[in-house]
Amino acid sequence: MKKDLLNIGVAVIAVALTASAVTMMFLAGSVRLEVDRLAAANSDATQWSLAQTEVDVLALQIALADAVAQGDASALADVRRKFDILYSRVMTATNARQFAELRLEQGAEEALETLRGFLERRVSDFDGPDPALRSVLPEIQDDVEGLREVARSYSLLGVGFFAPSRTKDAKRSLCCWRASAC
Repeated sequence: MKKDLLNIGVAVIAVALTASAVTMMFLAGSVRLEVDRLAAANSDATQWSLAQTEVDVLALQIALADAVAQGDASALADVRRKFDILYSRVMTATNARQFAELRLEQGAEEALETLRGFLERRVSDFDGPDPALRSVLPEIQDDVEGLREVARSYSLLGVGFFAPSRTKDAKRSLCCWRASAC
């Protein structure tokens, strides 16, 4: 009787340990898939942010054209808002850790320097009174026209830089999924 209870106890412990091991393997696989999913989302957000740099330059260019044509206070407010968005985007690309390796790529720092140079030269115009801003809008339009290609090349450089790691992440996730499915 005592031996039977001991055997039953050992069997219960063995079943419990096996169930725990299987559960831990399942949870580890789930955690790995979730980490890979979050990494992919971060990569997607990074690439989106890079592409937005070009979009923000174009949005500023359109707002400038509207402000020159209309000349009213709401058009100037829109120009200021577009400038602030571009300023924020470029400063993020300049300072964010997620872009540190990209900034080391040939052409990236030069593109950012060109964008920052424009922003630093023009920030006092955008922060000044309406009449002062209105008087320099044509000059700013000329400056922004030159930024389009810089922003585009920076965006494409970044997408090209981050896309290969995204492909590797997808392949690694597929391999992990196959391994856990077997």
